[in-house]
Amino acid sequence: MAERVNQTRRRRTSPLEYGAIAFVVLVCLAIAWQDANNLLRQRRDVWSDAGKDATNLSRSLARHASDILRTADASIIGVVRRLEFDGVDSARLEQLSRIMTLRLAMFPGLGDWAVTDDKGKCLIAGHPSPTADCAATYAANLDYHRQHPGDEAYLGKPFWNEAADSWILPFSHRFNRSDGSFGGIVVAGISLDYFQQFYDSFSIGERGAILLATRDGTLLVRRPHADRNVGRDLHNSTFFREYVAKSAAGYAETVSATDGVTRLNSYSPVEGYPLIVSVALASDEVLAPWREEAETRVVRTGILIVVIGLLGFGLARYIRRHQRLENAYHEATEAFRLLAENSSDLIVKMGAHGKREYVSPAVRSLLGYEPEELLGRSTGEIVYPPDRAIWEEAFGPAADDSGADVQATYRVLRKNGTPIWIEVNRRSLPRNEGYVIVTRDVTRRKQAEDQLTEANRQLEDLAHRDGLTGLANRRHFDEVLNAEFARARREGTVLSLIMIDVDCFKLFNDRYGHPGGDHCLQEIAGVLAKLPGRPGDLVARYGGEEMVIILPNTAPPGALNVAERAREAVRGLAMPHEGNAPKIVTISLGVASAVPGVGIATPEQLVDAADGALYAAKKTGRDRACQADLAIAAPATAEDD
Repeated sequence: MAERVNQTRRRRTSPLEYGAIAFVVLVCLAIAWQDANNLLRQRRDVWSDAGKDATNLSRSLARHASDILRTADASIIGVVRRLEFDGVDSARLEQLSRIMTLRLAMFPGLGDWAVTDDKGKCLIAGHPSPTADCAATYAANLDYHRQHPGDEAYLGKPFWNEAADSWILPFSHRFNRSDGSFGGIVVAGISLDYFQQFYDSFSIGERGAILLATRDGTLLVRRPHADRNVGRDLHNSTFFREYVAKSAAGYAETVSATDGVTRLNSYSPVEGYPLIVSVALASDEVLAPWREEAETRVVRTGILIVVIGLLGFGLARYIRRHQRLENAYHEATEAFRLLAENSSDLIVKMGAHGKREYVSPAVRSLLGYEPEELLGRSTGEIVYPPDRAIWEEAFGPAADDSGADVQATYRVLRKNGTPIWIEVNRRSLPRNEGYVIVTRDVTRRKQAEDQLTEANRQLEDLAHRDGLTGLANRRHFDEVLNAEFARARREGTVLSLIMIDVDCFKLFNDRYGHPGGDHCLQEIAGVLAKLPGRPGDLVARYGGEEMVIILPNTAPPGALNVAERAREAVRGLAMPHEGNAPKIVTISLGVASAVPGVGIATPEQLVDAADGALYAAKKTGRDRACQADLAIAAPATAEDD
């Protein structure tokens, strides 16, 4: 009996041993929970970033498609006006044929063009052939314009044009006879191969897709390309039925009706036309890097948990053998050190005095130091100087010391002087015993983020440029004018605006053709872009042959001086213009200067004032600059140039 009691006593687990077991279990659970939580957060971040990338790309491609269609629209509108004004005699048709042939060569998005009479007979065509049958080819366009006497454009169904060797999307306008009856149509054949080649240039993964389609579900262009997909009806697909039909733009994860691949699909409308552009990233490819890292981390965490479990088992046996608190504490400390020394992340124990008390061996591979070299020193000594402010804000003397966890990303210098990006997580220890700092190398991730930021910046820059002249476009002009108007109102400074119009430009186009007109605008834009010399000045294309210059903090004499320099610079080009009195290309300019809130209250009023001054310059003889009579109450510091 006494022997059984002694055995029971020997097998009884002490509270300290229970505590050690519970500690190991909690540590394992905490590590597993934290790793799982981090993986889920990273997956959400990857998914969110992919959605933003797809959305940004779809918006940019939608703007690109809108610009192509607007250019084609402007081209055929000009032909329609000439046909309605001059008629369809052979001489006029021959002249239009030459003009449109030049445009066909200059504009890569234009694959074909044609002019038909009211019966569908081809009067002229970009790729004529003995078998050309405009009535059959453009039947849908002809039927539409016969039934719709308005001036709206119409997009037909895509077809294969053997002469152009390309899939063509017919884009048409109606023209009328002098009595107002239906005279025929002018068709611009949009080259779908041009869009196909453009979409193929983007790197969106092996199974990523880009789609251009009508809003009613007719597929026009798809990357990757297959001829059988052109013209395919997708209106009953989940993507069109559940998303496009209900919202003009958005994104969702869908299964492709074309190839069955699950993709993150972002779509945007093409402004002004019944089309959408969709960018779809294959879900498997988006998450592939995350899955690789997740598998590695799961294996690593599993090994770590096994190691912890084994160490915990050994610790429990040690406690059971010795039953002494100090020995148990010593074993636990050694176990923690072993865990830290087997981690690929750098783990540092920092005392309340701000000096390192423990540095894990991972410092050798991360920073090139031996652990002993960094003991007793401050963590701020190896911070890369340009990132010193980031470190000070997070960990410096003035940082929040409430005991909350702190995370920061900045650069440090390795022992050989090479800077690397690191992510630092600091957690406070209980009883004010200092901190545990975990550091990992995130240089590759940072480089990838920087590359993505630069790509987005380039896309944004393309969205702000006019495709013909290279100047800022109307959208960017409106944004900058509103911003500078608000700034000038806050600071009480003068804001000047110059409106510019090419004199007799319609006569120039009539005489030298639209390609010549395009070249003229490009030359003028080139000299105007060189005039302003300050970072805040902006030269933009306002529309057609009109251009504008924004001059912040510039008084009326300085603005008029810039206008005169612009006028002389254009005269200096000496471009021939027989339809203009000086026989060369000239410009008229209207200048308006004001302090926002003094005489004018909105940017539109400043534009109206400059436009009125431009009208005065036109009315008094052209080739001159006139200044609007606005009240100016500007400070003496306003610049004169």
